[in-house]
Parts: sequence; C-alpha cells; structure tokens
Amino acid sequence: MHMDRGASLAAALILVVGLGAFAYWVMTRAGAGEGVSVGDTAVDIQFTAIDGSVFRLSDQRGKVVVVDFITTSCSICVEEFEVLRRLTGRSSVRVVSINLDGVNQADLAAYAQHFEVAWTLGGSRAAGTDYKVTGVPTLIVVDRGGFIRYRGYDTAFEVLDQVISQYG
Repeated sequence: MHMDRGASLAAALILVVGLGAFAYWVMTRAGAGEGVSVGDTAVDIQFTAIDGSVFRLSDQRGKVVVVDFITTSCSICVEEFEVLRRLTGRSSVRVVSINLDGVNQADLAAYAQHFEVAWTLGGSRAAGTDYKVTGVPTLIVVDRGGFIRYRGYDTAFEVLDQVISQYG
C-alpha cells in the first residue's frame, strides 16, 4: 500500500509540474495575448518624434498612454487635439500622436507648431498597419501594465477621462 501512495504522490506531482509548465509556455510564447484590441497586451510601437527622441511604447510601463493616430489632412484630428491638451497636464498620462500619411519630419514639426501640439508627435506608417488603423483619428488607451483598455474614434474628453480614471 505504501508503494501505491508513493506512486499516487508522484503522479500528482508530475501532473502539477506538467500543468505549470504548460501554463508558463502559454503565457510566454511569442505573441501570446499581444494584439490591437481591448484587453490585449499592446503591440509595441517605436518611432522618431519631431524633437529627435525615440518613442517606444514598451518604455512607458507605469504610465497610462493615449496613442492618437492621425493624418495631417484630417480636420477632426485637429479638433480632437483640444481633448488631448486637457490630458497633457496629468503626470501619470503620456499622450502621443502618430501621423500616418508620410509627411517628413520638418513638415510635421511645422504642423505641430501651427496646431500647438505640445506632446510627443512623430510619424509611423508601420504603427498604423500594426494597429490595423482604418480611420482617423483612432485613439488607443494603454494602461500602466501595457494592456489596451480603450480603442475608438473621435473620442470625447469625458470618455477618455473615465477610462484613464478607471485604469490609471
């Protein structure tokens, strides 16, 4: 009987270790849970801002990041800048706008000056492709842990404020 109990304990141990290994594999395999929808771990974004700095979404852990996909020809995007301005004073929130229409850095800097964009701005068509942006302005809110908590278009301040309050 002692052998049966030992065999049972060994089988239970093997089962627990096996389940743990499987869970670890699922959580760490390439691309696991990463995506562009609400609830996904945000796909990393990298671009050079108009000030010459390199922005990496993955470097922003610990802050809420509002990612604003725009084009320079979009009048609704300019209107939404008023919403983004209201967020820039919060120390725990990082606002970034990513231009998708391929304008060069000098023209983008002039655009930022004209429309008083005081937050990080740069261009990245790849980020728009990665995030499957089909219309602008598209806003993505990424929480402190790197999870997408909101994705929408032409978003009102009250909506963003609520999302940031909930996940910030």
